[in-house]
Amino acid sequence: MLWFVDIASWFYKGKFAVGVAQYLIWPETHWYKKVTCTHHLWYTPIMLYVLWRYAPMHGNAFPFGATVVLGLCIEFLLSACSRFFLPSHAWWPVENPKQKHLEDTRRNDKGQIIKLQYLNVNLSYSGWKDTKILKSVFSPNWAAGAPWYQYLPYQCVAWGAANAALCAPFFLLL
Repeated sequence: MLWFVDIASWFYKGKFAVGVAQYLIWPETHWYKKVTCTHHLWYTPIMLYVLWRYAPMHGNAFPFGATVVLGLCIEFLLSACSRFFLPSHAWWPVENPKQKHLEDTRRNDKGQIIKLQYLNVNLSYSGWKDTKILKSVFSPNWAAGAPWYQYLPYQCVAWGAANAALCAPFFLLL
């Protein structure tokens, strides 16, 4: 839901109010990342429509509380997979060597200029570096470098609770 706030504020004021979508304007953000992140905008409205349209027809649908718990379990699994199988940063070839903002660059053994790319998929290492609102809740100081078994449960509960609170009014409409 914070994506909608960010995108609307960017179109209205030219800046991101929250910061969760700010990586879209980072110079190092590739076009494919901009395309693949659009699910943040279309997935929730489509799922709310599907639930509104079809869920009342099934008497054995999950109650809201069970859905939240299931969502937290799925979020934990996705974050854990991201933490265990993807690094927080990776070296990527620079497509345009004349591009501005080429900090954290070096040459690889083939002579190509490579740049250290910030990944942090599914917030599996820390909160996004540009998130301004609730920085102390979603990216507390102790989280930087914390072991996975301390950070991931906290991250899933904090973001899961925030998403449940933001989505609750829409579920009440169902």
